[in-house]
Amino acid sequence: HDTLCECGESTVALRKLKDKLIVQALLCRSCMALRQRYNMSKADRNAMHKEQGGTCLTCDVPIEFTGLGAKGFNSAVIDHCHDTGKVRGMLCRCCNLALGNIKDNPYTLRKLANYLEDSV
Repeated sequence: HDTLCECGESTVALRKLKDKLIVQALLCRSCMALRQRYNMSKADRNAMHKEQGGTCLTCDVPIEFTGLGAKGFNSAVIDHCHDTGKVRGMLCRCCNLALGNIKDNPYTLRKLANYLEDSV
């Protein structure tokens, strides 16, 4: 029988060496990923989304949860500092990729903004 996660999804069987069951996880795959990556629950994630008004913190586009590794541009992504692991907020995929592409460097971001404004 399936064991249910706190979110109501089926939990994951953690396996090692072929099909030998080592332990039945207490969380589903997505809750496990949230805990491991950001030390958050789905309830925490949902509260953050609601607190932000369901929009990206940088471009204000409506964002939604579309699953782990989702590729849609309005997919909600949890943004975090790669040095400290601290969660900063929730962004759309485009804004999160933009930060990653400039390696979270505020100086580069300011220069890009100046470049765009000066090129008009």
